[in-house]
Amino acid sequence: MSEYVPYDCEVMKYDKRYHKYLLNYEYMKNEYGMDFVAEFGSKTQAKNRMLKVSNRIYNHIYNHKLNNKRYWEYYLAFEENVRETIKKALIYQAMYEYDAHISELQNTIGINVLNGTKIKLEDLRGQRGIALEAENELRFYKNGLLIQIGKEFISVNDSTFNYDEMGY
Repeated sequence: MSEYVPYDCEVMKYDKRYHKYLLNYEYMKNEYGMDFVAEFGSKTQAKNRMLKVSNRIYNHIYNHKLNNKRYWEYYLAFEENVRETIKKALIYQAMYEYDAHISELQNTIGINVLNGTKIKLEDLRGQRGIALEAENELRFYKNGLLIQIGKEFISVNDSTFNYDEMGY
């Protein structure tokens, strides 16, 4: 693991308060034409959306781990090789959430006009919380190290993992 990681770049910034990378909403606008400020109404709301995007990605990883959240926070922050995977996953998730914005639901009437039956809200929203492309990025990193279901590669107990000892 590198002593120079985590570091900020034009695409994402590491936020020590949350122990995760946050995507830069300006990068998404400049690179992909997705204006989160205009879509969500303010810079504050755009930043909040980027935090939600990161939360979805990081929580998806943590949900596939039996324990060791602190270790995985450290690993995701300091492992140089995982940066590219996290970056791609964040971008895919931001694209997914931008395209599937909840405000589109208000334009849906919730009724099947062909037969007049009511459509359940869950059916309108769907069940997937993470973009398929983002999930695949995480799954293919080092043959499933990040979201492999089953036995973990690294077994560090949260109670014995100390941020201060690791210089974090």
